Amino acid sequence: MTRSYMTTGGLRLENRAAAWALALGDAVAATAADAALATLSYYPGIRIGRLANAVRLTHSGAVRLLDRLEGEGLVERRTGKDARTAAVFLTDRGRTAAERFLQRREQAVAALLAPLAGTDRRELQRLIDKLLAELPSSRPHQEAICRLCD
Repeated sequence: MTRSYMTTGGLRLENRAAAWALALGDAVAATAADAALATLSYYPGIRIGRLANAVRLTHSGAVRLLDRLEGEGLVERRTGKDARTAAVFLTDRGRTAAERFLQRREQAVAALLAPLAGTDRRELQRLIDKLLAELPSSRPHQEAICRLCD
């Protein structure tokens, strides 16, 4: 029986891309806390609702995460632009933790990209840029896909 994802030449591009994406995710091994710290390093003062969207949590899940991060001295909540909202900021400890995570992420990705050099790296960058340019451009979507970026 032939599976739909198999070809005579081996696994299809889609299957290989998915496998590499999983390998990348496993290598980075980011938690919701890591995603929150990375997001806050890029969007200081973000509102809880936007942070929840970016880290793919419900609002109540984000509040619980922030409670824990605040208890660890990594974030602080301040009054937002109006008294009804809270803005979230990294503390000095939080900035250090975010930088450590982003450095680990960079090292993990670099290790997976190590087999590529020169022209191959430039070609992969060109192709990834092309793929990223075709993703939805709404702010909530961009914040979510960039939750582990620096």
